[in-house]
Amino acid sequence: PRIPVVSNVDARPHDDPKEIRSLLLQQLVRPVRWEDSMRWLIDEQGITAFHEIGPGRVLRGLLKRIARKILCENTAT
Repeated sequence: PRIPVVSNVDARPHDDPKEIRSLLLQQLVRPVRWEDSMRWLIDEQGITAFHEIGPGRVLRGLLKRIARKILCENTAT
C-alpha cells in the first residue's frame, strides 16, 4: 500500500502486504482495538478529522466518546 494500514489487532501501522493479510485474519478471532487505533491516529499522527463512509453514524458516535473535539463527517454511499 502507498499509505500504511493501521491494524485493529495491534493499533499500529503496517505496510507489508503479507503482514496486513495476516492481521486481517487475526482480527476475526482476536479483540478489535479500534479505540486504541483511533487514539494512535489522533495522538501520534495528529489526525484532526475523519470520514465515516456509509449510511450509519455508529463510528462517529464512538469517536465522539474518545475525542469530542475531533471532526467526523459522514459520507453516505
